[in-house]
Amino acid sequence: MSGEILFLAHRIPFPPDRGDKIRSHHLLLELARLAPVHVGCLFDDPGDVAHVARVEAIAASSCVVHRRKPLALAGVLSFLCGEPVSLPAFHNAQLAQWVEQLLASGRIGAVYLFSG
Repeated sequence: MSGEILFLAHRIPFPPDRGDKIRSHHLLLELARLAPVHVGCLFDDPGDVAHVARVEAIAASSCVVHRRKPLALAGVLSFLCGEPVSLPAFHNAQLAQWVEQLLASGRIGAVYLFSG
C-alpha cells in the first residue's frame, strides 16, 4: 500500500471494553502495522478523555472530539432536514476541518471508516 491511512470512527477505540471498541481497537492496531495512521474519532463519555493519550501513542496524528449533541436533538434535526439521524448526531465541524486538511495534504493513500 502506498501512502498513509486515515482511520475514522464514531467512538474512540479505547478502552477495548465493549463490542464496537474491541473491533475498532484491533483494526486500528493492525492498520498501524501497515502504515502511519491518522485517527479521527468522537467520544461521548467524559471518562474517555483519559484514553486520548493511548490514541495519540499509536497515531501519526489524531483529532478526538467530544460528541455533545443529544440523540433526541439529532433526531429532531434529522427529521426536519430529511437526513439520517447519524448525520446530525455525529457531525463535528472541528473533525470535518481536520479531515479536509489531512486529505488536502496528499499523504493519505487509504481511508478506513469504522462504525458499529
